[in-house]
Amino acid sequence: MSTLQDSSAEDPVRLARLNNLFHSVNKGDRSLKSSRDGDRYIESLCCQSDPAVCIDQVLHSSAGMSALQSSIRFDLSPTFLNGPASRLLNYLQHTELETLLQGALLRQVLANIAGTALFWNALEQAFRREELLLPAQISFGWLLMQLMRLQEPHCDVYYQTAREPRILDIFLKSRELPLRTIGSQISHLLSTWAISMDDNTIGGAGGRHDNDFVDFRQVAILPTADELVSKEPPFLRLAETLDDPDVTGNQLAMHLDHQFRLYREDMLGELREEILIALGQKKGRHRGIVVEDMTLVGVDCGTEAKRQNWGLRLQCQRDLLQLRNVKPKDRKQTIESSHSLLRHQSLTCLILDGEISAFPWIHRDTDLLASMPPIITIRFTGAGTASVTKTILKLKTCRTIKLVQIDTAVFAYEPVLLGLQKMKT
Repeated sequence: MSTLQDSSAEDPVRLARLNNLFHSVNKGDRSLKSSRDGDRYIESLCCQSDPAVCIDQVLHSSAGMSALQSSIRFDLSPTFLNGPASRLLNYLQHTELETLLQGALLRQVLANIAGTALFWNALEQAFRREELLLPAQISFGWLLMQLMRLQEPHCDVYYQTAREPRILDIFLKSRELPLRTIGSQISHLLSTWAISMDDNTIGGAGGRHDNDFVDFRQVAILPTADELVSKEPPFLRLAETLDDPDVTGNQLAMHLDHQFRLYREDMLGELREEILIALGQKKGRHRGIVVEDMTLVGVDCGTEAKRQNWGLRLQCQRDLLQLRNVKPKDRKQTIESSHSLLRHQSLTCLILDGEISAFPWIHRDTDLLASMPPIITIRFTGAGTASVTKTILKLKTCRTIKLVQIDTAVFAYEPVLLGLQKMKT
């Protein structure tokens, strides 16, 4: 899409004033008090010659994003929606924004725009009532598609909007080819996303444990403790299901679901076997380190100069076998040269009171590992989930803490599984 062609581009004096307004508002030196101010700010934004630099300034300046949100709230009339609002959305369709950082900046600004509920609701209602002119209809369709591509759960409400027959009919039954094209693209997004929620057959997905869901995109990549000890067989679709005439039009979504569950089960099979070997419940050689009788000694959030996602510090009761014959002055150097010793970001299995509880990652802090006795820092994937919350609560009361380093190549599976969950087109 091309950028906005504005009359101000032909007037250097007016363009200079708009540039000054744009930067003054972003810095917070000037506030917007009326719809006229809001319209001028949108015009000043659309006059910027480099969309990528422009949007970066809006997102990362002290007042840019709040000013843009205010600008689209002042006036919600069809006149505004067909004028400044439509021009703003047209500007954001510039190809450079979709490719820069894989569209991350674009998604961020669109989420903030749609997060202004008054604007989104007004735009949606105006589209339903067919009060939008063709350029604004195209802009609405483009915005809806972009919002459908946001990560779960932020995209759910927009999928609900797209599923409504009234919305889809306006696109698909339009006389205008651009609108019909948008309708086809939305239909395709729906087909790749929507696993049939009416499948209540015995043995279907969902309900086996705390990580079994009908929608495979809600399934955590790493297993939960309940999942590993569950005796229920996993849900795996039969290949013949894809040829079932009753699911015509939904095969692509089912294929993504099928591939995700099969590939993840391959990973879990290796993971289960290694844990059984590490726990002595199956014969075999375990290459990772097993540390028993640990104590929770604190929370790790990085240094004051460089904060990081929180983790837990677990102190060993005894020295690590690999360090017992190392002199105190040589401990840190030995750890730094032994990269395989509690390798950074390697997966572990946290066992509390003899029961598998979670699968945290090692954050390799050489200073803490070199201390006597060593302290190991672990971090959790999906912090805030029910599984991690249960683990934290149990750590307060458990009597024994055991950490088992896992050698399964989860790093080889995870990018593919995450890619399947994100796949919508």
